[in-house]
Amino acid sequence: MKKLSPLRLGFTFAGSFLGAGYVSGQEIWQFFGRFGIGALPGLALAMVLMGAVGVMTWELARGLDMTEMDRLVVEKNVPVLRIALSVVQAVMLFGFTVIMCAGGVALCVQQWKLPAVPCAVVMAAAVALVSLAGIPGLVNLFSGLVPALCAVTVAAAVAAPLMSGGIPAAAPAEPAFGGWPVSAVVFFAYNTFGVIGIIAPVGPMAADRKSIRRGVVIGCVILTAIALSVLVAMATVPASVTAEMPMLAVITHCFPWLAVPYAVLLLVVMFGAALGCLVALMTFLEEKFTAVRTHRIPFTAGLMAAALLGSLVGFSDLIGLVYPVFGWCGIGFLALLTLHWLHRRRELSS
Repeated sequence: MKKLSPLRLGFTFAGSFLGAGYVSGQEIWQFFGRFGIGALPGLALAMVLMGAVGVMTWELARGLDMTEMDRLVVEKNVPVLRIALSVVQAVMLFGFTVIMCAGGVALCVQQWKLPAVPCAVVMAAAVALVSLAGIPGLVNLFSGLVPALCAVTVAAAVAAPLMSGGIPAAAPAEPAFGGWPVSAVVFFAYNTFGVIGIIAPVGPMAADRKSIRRGVVIGCVILTAIALSVLVAMATVPASVTAEMPMLAVITHCFPWLAVPYAVLLLVVMFGAALGCLVALMTFLEEKFTAVRTHRIPFTAGLMAAALLGSLVGFSDLIGLVYPVFGWCGIGFLALLTLHWLHRRRELSS
């Protein structure tokens, strides 16, 4: 097996966390930007925690040659905990599907002034139909657009202060989520718990522990740079914080000619994220339940009908409500993974 360099490990680590919610600005605003200057220590705390769990996950996966999420998180064979882990993962996948559909709807309403309900119906139906078609590589194709979306976002954020004549004073902190420390921990928990299953198989591809740690540092630097870019851009255009898609509002204000291409790219990435989550959820359910395998079309239709209703709640409201719930649910399992790593620490260092 060809070993990955620290740079490639870093890109892989960062890419696992990056998505439409992160890059759109709404997620960064909800958990960091609304605290004003508190965004900086909050972001730093979240990145340190994400990096630490990333190192533990990859060291366990590499040292024990183990990539199954349930075995990495729950060291001993405790069926109740492993079932609970599976249930939470399934609920998270459904929640992410709903949020990405809501993001697509919010984008269409904000950019093209389209009615929300028809947009939600079309989005949900398209995700369901494409998932049933089972077109190979389509999820990877959509995921491959995330780097382009990130590049455009960072470039626009860097140029925005120049176009708007500087950055205004930071907004005062708001007492949301119990303050920036709690908000940072919640952000870390739901993001990290959501990607353990994605990054774990990469662990055995690392040459050694030093490569893992260097790779995670590179990944955290990338994530921090993008988050800071988004925060700077939103500070440049304060009105963007009230938009469902803050970065789209920034780009529309500073670079009107780029608004439509950016909106289309963001919409495609959101569609791809919703599709990827639905495919992963259906794969999980088909492995666990014969009825789902036998009646795949009705189950898919039912899930997307529920997602359609959920998407009408609103993108920003869902992020503010659902992500914290996932974060608190994930903290306990992340603690179990940490205990597993501590127990195996000497074995992993040999």
